[in-house]
Amino acid sequence: MRVVVIGGTGFIGRRLCVELAASGHEIMILSRRPSKVAALFNRGVIGLGFDGRTGKGWSDALRGETAIVNLAGENIAAGRWTEARKARILQSRLDAGAAVLDAIARAETPPRVLVQGSAVGYYGAHPAGEGLDAGPNAAMDEAAQPGDGFLADVARRWEDSTAGVGEFGVRRVVARTAMVLG
Repeated sequence: MRVVVIGGTGFIGRRLCVELAASGHEIMILSRRPSKVAALFNRGVIGLGFDGRTGKGWSDALRGETAIVNLAGENIAAGRWTEARKARILQSRLDAGAAVLDAIARAETPPRVLVQGSAVGYYGAHPAGEGLDAGPNAAMDEAAQPGDGFLADVARRWEDSTAGVGEFGVRRVVARTAMVLG
């Protein structure tokens, strides 16, 4: 299967692409610097130009036996969260989601599936009584409502940015990951 990865040069994306390529999948990583992709990976991974906001230049790579994995976004752990940085963290994710929708709309045949990245920050802080077991350490599942705060807002809006893919017949899976240390 062809897998188009947005955010494939990031911490999680690199490892995912290596594993998928080793399993025999055709991997295409979208990047503002496609030459960086060639320098990071051995064989089996192709870099495609990406403007970070639209499907221009890569929507042709989509066809029925294709999956998109959207992991794109400014690194949240790479510096202090100034107001400007927080705006970049959010906007980078919203732009990537808009690009996914644009590419799917342009594609002659839509991909089969979109794996949309997200984070457990979606759950934010839940006051007592709002979780499955209630309290600040409550267990959460997919039915839990989003929490409050910056990370919860970013995760919710990132997920929402690709919610429209179902209109094109594309199955959407949301992967809410916790902090990945290695």
